[in-house]
Amino acid sequence: MYTFTTYLLFLSIIPLSHGKGLECAVCQQFVEGLDKEEIKADKNLKKKAERDCRQILDMPVIDDYCVKLVDKEFDKITQMILNDEKPDVICKKIDMC
Repeated sequence: MYTFTTYLLFLSIIPLSHGKGLECAVCQQFVEGLDKEEIKADKNLKKKAERDCRQILDMPVIDDYCVKLVDKEFDKITQMILNDEKPDVICKKIDMC
């Protein structure tokens, strides 16, 4: 499921311009691609997310945002999802929107 979501993220971002709008869009799509059950069930989800970012989103600008999400914010994001916070709120809290 995560790989497909990452591919959809890639397709949805292409028309966006660089800057905070792009960073925000990447964040929101990334967060929307995760759900509580997936977070609870898959202990290797972070590693899968890292791999998917690097393989599917092979565009320098987008890759930077994706890497930031996974490498620096993944644990915070998953905790906020488990606390039922919405993607837009999560992305604002981690300063990507």
